[in-house]
Amino acid sequence: MGSDVFTTVIKVLASISAMYMCLSPSTSLYKIHKQRSTGLASVVPLVALWACSHMWFLYGYVTDDVFPLMVTYIIGDVADILFIAVFYRWCSAKRKVIQAFVIALIINAIVTLYAVLGKRGLLGQSFSGVKVVVGSFATASSILLYASPFATISLVVKSKSSASIPFAMVLVGLVNNTLWIIYGFLLHDPLLIIPAVISLTIGTIQFVLYFCYQPKRQKPGAGNASVEVLPDVLPAQAPQSATVGEKNLTSSVVLPMEGELKLPELDVDRLEAAYSEVRSPSTMTAVPLAPTKQ
Repeated sequence: MGSDVFTTVIKVLASISAMYMCLSPSTSLYKIHKQRSTGLASVVPLVALWACSHMWFLYGYVTDDVFPLMVTYIIGDVADILFIAVFYRWCSAKRKVIQAFVIALIINAIVTLYAVLGKRGLLGQSFSGVKVVVGSFATASSILLYASPFATISLVVKSKSSASIPFAMVLVGLVNNTLWIIYGFLLHDPLLIIPAVISLTIGTIQFVLYFCYQPKRQKPGAGNASVEVLPDVLPAQAPQSATVGEKNLTSSVVLPMEGELKLPELDVDRLEAAYSEVRSPSTMTAVPLAPTKQ
């Protein structure tokens, strides 16, 4: 009785953590939607999460594990497709997103067909054999999921910032994999234990890497250090001088105060005198014309 209760509790906790894991990108995707840009984020973790959710749903289908496997990961399956759609909407490299999505779609379709035919005995393969094959795909997808942030490892090292690592996904993954390891031991299922242990190890490495290259938190106002704030009223300019025909013209520019508008004051007499001198024949140079041929 006590063991059944414990197993049920582990199932519920594993389902909740896995569900949270599947929905963890929602915060980042919401920011992307508000900013209308994906920034440095990569679509690889989202595609890997979708493939992982689908593979574990198929493993639950093959092993008749309706809860927590099938119930949990069918929700994750649908949510991940929506996440990829939002990412595609605001990314600039749409072609790369399509390529990654198509590759994952083809793999998911092939394994789905295999799982359905294998479970119905149409492939001439034993149930245990089908279970191992589907479980192996699920294991590979889990490893790919938790290793996917390393796709941007060169960027992390060069920029000295782990901003491209989905920290929420990594953190929840640590808890999630710990619970699935316990659940795997309760079922004596190595196909649940092995990928969870590997993913937990990779997740721990990512967790440490994130804090080694943690994005620097800017102090209030630091982000605006390079932005000049223009005053409401510009400071008064010194009178500007210009020389026309050896006459010095000075224009006194008086900038308006708030609520009033003034035009620049010009010395009209000096301006007219200088203009007349410039236009006078004595100050103009005649350019002789070349004689034309008769």
